[in-house]
Amino acid sequence: MSIRPITVSIPSGNPWMSLAEIAEAIGFRYDTYFVKQFKSKIGQTPTEYRQSFWEEKDNRLAKKVE
Repeated sequence: MSIRPITVSIPSGNPWMSLAEIAEAIGFRYDTYFVKQFKSKIGQTPTEYRQSFWEEKDNRLAKKVE
């Protein structure tokens, strides 16, 4: 299973979806294994990735308002 397409669904999906729900939705039995695989491929945990996505989006919106 490829982790790369998942990077699109994590931030764009429900931001309150738990990692266990995301892992299950994409076919991982254990969320801990999903987190380990995600971090090894992307270099961040899914939580860190989600936070950086929303922070970047907030920064872009703030620049548009200025």
